[in-house]
Amino acid sequence: MSADQTFEHLCVALVLIWVTAAVLARAAARIGQPPVLGEILAGILLGPVALGRVAPGLRTWLLPAEISPYLAVLASIGLALYLGALAYGLDPSPLVGRAGLIARVAAGSFGLPLALGFGVGVVLLVRSPVSSTAGAHPAAFVLFIGVALATTAIPVLVRILVDLRITETVPAMVGIAGATATDVPAWILLGIAAAFAQPGLSSWTAVLTAGGVMLVGLIVVRKVLRGRVGRFLRDLDTGPAAALVLLGAVGSVALGLHVVFGALCAGAILPRRDDGTCDERILAPMRTVGNALIPIFFVVSGASMDLTALPAGGLAWLGLILPVAIVGKVGGGYLGSRLAGLHRKDALIVGVLLNTRGLTEIVVLSVGLQVGLLTKGMYSMFVLMALITTALTGPLLGRLMRGTPREPVPAVPIADLDVRELKALMSMFPTGVAVVTTLDGKGVPHGLTCSSLSSLSLEPPLLLVCVHNRSGTLAALRDSGAFAVNLLHHEGGEAAEAFAGGGRFTAVDWRPGELWSTPVLTGHDAHAAAECALHRLIPMGDHTIVVGRVARITVLRPAAVPLVYGQRRYAAWPRSATADKSADQ
Repeated sequence: MSADQTFEHLCVALVLIWVTAAVLARAAARIGQPPVLGEILAGILLGPVALGRVAPGLRTWLLPAEISPYLAVLASIGLALYLGALAYGLDPSPLVGRAGLIARVAAGSFGLPLALGFGVGVVLLVRSPVSSTAGAHPAAFVLFIGVALATTAIPVLVRILVDLRITETVPAMVGIAGATATDVPAWILLGIAAAFAQPGLSSWTAVLTAGGVMLVGLIVVRKVLRGRVGRFLRDLDTGPAAALVLLGAVGSVALGLHVVFGALCAGAILPRRDDGTCDERILAPMRTVGNALIPIFFVVSGASMDLTALPAGGLAWLGLILPVAIVGKVGGGYLGSRLAGLHRKDALIVGVLLNTRGLTEIVVLSVGLQVGLLTKGMYSMFVLMALITTALTGPLLGRLMRGTPREPVPAVPIADLDVRELKALMSMFPTGVAVVTTLDGKGVPHGLTCSSLSSLSLEPPLLLVCVHNRSGTLAALRDSGAFAVNLLHHEGGEAAEAFAGGGRFTAVDWRPGELWSTPVLTGHDAHAAAECALHRLIPMGDHTIVVGRVARITVLRPAAVPLVYGQRRYAAWPRSATADKSADQ
């Protein structure tokens, strides 16, 4: 096959994969299932199990063997970026201040299925012909089966909670915290199992290799990236971060490990903001590319699924694995939650949540297949187990959550409300006036007038402003990662009008800020200014909530009277109100 033919077939294959994944993801969402379940099914349907059996000639033409290596490379890149973004975006806040509760939930939801998995692994090793893998290390196989039954898919779990509108309930928060607490030990144990299975390494060498790589990455490199190097990488946005994740994946392969471990370690050490949160400039693009390439990984994984590889009695063994997997996660989560003080119903909901496996389980199983711990028959059985347990989560939660208060949904769709009514309502609520300023990637200043300003937190010092999605200031702010909020005084009406009409810097006096050279208005129009680092962007309808961490405050004219906006006009804050407040104090 020539280079042009390879390119043509590869493009056709990518279109087929993406369209099939998108259609089945939407179909899954329509019946109350997480979209990733549809994407996994797409990979299976395009494999030898479905398309290869119904129309083998068509599958050979659509997905010829010559492009398989290219698909495998794209799948590995997508998996590395997806897991790197997952590790980087992992929010540890649910664990803060809840050590005792989370320890009990984690011990139950991870310890019990892990122990049951060890038992299943021993039984499969001794009695089942499905598990026969030439040269597989027995201890590695048993450890791997334990990890496979103890895994929880955090992204799928969060998606189910959002779809059911129960993210703010106690079981949801406990479930997320429990899954987060068990995520790290699960990947570590998987790394050890995979390292034990490597034919060229002794057991102790494998353990030391896996442990040493993780310690060096998480302690030494992460410490280096907290300083100037980390700030430099953040300023360069997502390119170097993605390169670091791929470099970690390459390093793990060079050590004889799976790409998963290097990607996870690299994602965990990517530079964060000073308050420990992830930088959206790094996270969003990497997550977008990873999500786009993940369906290719499912197709490559689906090609390894072969139900004909199951010998006689294989489905009977699935009948053993499936209930043990469910009892281990649901029962373990229930017992741990009860020990943590939750009511019976809430504890059962936590157990059902933690029984979600989805994408994470497919990744774990792919590692086992690649390192020789699983045969295709055993791999196929565990994939079916992952699909069934994930599909059960939504319906079971829907039944258990009956009568439980959920996040409110407006009784009248927002589209039925006349926007003019909302504008009229907000005009009756006078607010202060600020100008939000920033620089784009070329150093060109941008700004807009804003009356939607609010303090969000004192520790850390956070404030928020709302910016229209079509605003050029929003795009520039996203590029620069910094902005300034300039509070206007009573003589700043012209500046307010100027920036309401497109941000004409020629109409105002300004100077570069001291931290990031962000434009800061002078005392001619502003009485105070706050220089902020971009903390988070939250899309909300036709606007985006911009959350900034205040790094520096400059008071320009402390005695000036603030400018306010109400009833669609600007006015000075009444001096009498200021005087009355001073008298009261």
